[in-house]
Amino acid sequence: MQEDRERENYETIKQWSLEVYFDGCRDLGHRKHTSEYEILGYVGYQFEGVFPHPTEQLMLMVCKFVLCAGRYPDYQTLLQSQISDIISKYGLKYLLAPLAEQELIVFKHDLLNLNLLKSTEPLTRL
Repeated sequence: MQEDRERENYETIKQWSLEVYFDGCRDLGHRKHTSEYEILGYVGYQFEGVFPHPTEQLMLMVCKFVLCAGRYPDYQTLLQSQISDIISKYGLKYLLAPLAEQELIVFKHDLLNLNLLKSTEPLTRL
């Protein structure tokens, strides 16, 4: 896959996701009484087409899954399915290959703790 820009790291994607969620809560939730569920959709909408690399797309899905916090089971199931689909399509080895060691440890830790990845392997490259 040819890329024109450097891949964004997991910490940056988490930070941006939280910033958009915060802005959505402030600007839509408080001002327009938009539901939290709709604000979660707003987060996804704001990043539509922004991340071309499948690893970035997976990271964004994980961030949205965390923001969902189990409050919306249907949305959580949709995100789990999307996460599973991208892992099945590209393979975990390919998706994790571009990650630096510390980024890999943090990302796999989140995947394991959220039960998005079933692995008994140590938190190293698969």
